Amino acid sequence: MEPFKPGDTVVLTGPVTSGGRAQPMTGWEIFAALKRVPDGSADEEPAVAMTGTWVDAAAGIARLVLVSAQSRLLRKGFYSIDVILRRTSDGHTTTTNSATIEFVDRVTPLPPAPAPAPAP
Repeated sequence: MEPFKPGDTVVLTGPVTSGGRAQPMTGWEIFAALKRVPDGSADEEPAVAMTGTWVDAAAGIARLVLVSAQSRLLRKGFYSIDVILRRTSDGHTTTTNSATIEFVDRVTPLPPAPAPAPAP
């Protein structure tokens, strides 16, 4: 399988975790997600940047889209990433350090979003 590249959409099987525990993300939106690829030197390679949307915010499960991959490209497997979150109520941002995700496969195009429930 060829590596993921900018513009690909990838599906995550596991939730965003911190300290090994799934983090409920209701009320937060994904501002950015960064993957830093260590190369064994003192400096890490440039980040792989992603944007994302929740598949299930309560479970912390998201779908990410690669924005840039300036270095080694991602392949299937587990990765540690930093997810920058923005609280929808007031715009406050925070970062979950070393969230663990699993890239499974690319999805092109994205499946349609569920239709909003009709007003009563």
